[in-house]
Amino acid sequence: MLPGRYELGLTLVELMIALAVAAILLLWGAPSMRTLFANARAEAKVHALYHDLAQARHLALSYQAMVTLCPLSSGNQCNGQWREGYQIFIDAPPLQSLGSDDLVMVSRNRINSADHLTYSATVNAIRFDPEGFTGQNGSFYYCSDQQLVSHPVKVVISRTGRVKLEDHDGTTNCQ
Repeated sequence: MLPGRYELGLTLVELMIALAVAAILLLWGAPSMRTLFANARAEAKVHALYHDLAQARHLALSYQAMVTLCPLSSGNQCNGQWREGYQIFIDAPPLQSLGSDDLVMVSRNRINSADHLTYSATVNAIRFDPEGFTGQNGSFYYCSDQQLVSHPVKVVISRTGRVKLEDHDGTTNCQ
């Protein structure tokens, strides 16, 4: 080496130490990233459900028709299996089934296999009448990866068809 010149770069030992420190930090942060992603997924799904319920009520008022939000079985009957996804459709008789006279407005795919979506009332569908009323109270609970979500939210539906978000108190089992 000539006098006054410096070598730029890292030695092999310095590079190995930097990689070891990076690996330790990555392993330390990975579990918190999983929780962060689970929380974000739960919040996104709950807000989508909230907006879909509000849209279903709006469609019932706008079209002056019965609008149903429900998960459908392979026979196009409402089955109450909320984690399998759901459809919103303008429902002509027979009610709670998707027939040739019904118009599908929104269709949502099934949720993540590790997550749970439950409805507190024992009904297979949420129906909005032409005045926007449901005639029942109930709450949707979305639980992501069961124990991971630190601040879950629920969607509450009133008899008048109003929809709101509330903090989940943790007393409902998501299984």
